[in-house]
Amino acid sequence: MLSDRIGKIPSTLKTFKNENEFGQFVFPKDILLKQNILRSASTKGKMAIRVYPSWDSPSSKQAMKTQKWQLPYFVDMSILNQTLLEKVIELYSL
Repeated sequence: MLSDRIGKIPSTLKTFKNENEFGQFVFPKDILLKQNILRSASTKGKMAIRVYPSWDSPSSKQAMKTQKWQLPYFVDMSILNQTLLEKVIELYSL
């Protein structure tokens, strides 16, 4: 059953690229539930969300608040190094 398979997805991935930057969000399912993004017994979830990578400078209070909770799950892949690799492994294991 499709819903059973979806329930086993550990995280949601979003990859972003512009001229000079490249990065990926790795959102654990429990964080998306906490933020009322995924549907649950008590919330209907959202059809889409806006994401704000580290190089984005939002100006509205709501966008800044959103970026604040999203950034711990963002990996800036513009420059690959050992620290970045360790963060990716950590996020995928959540």
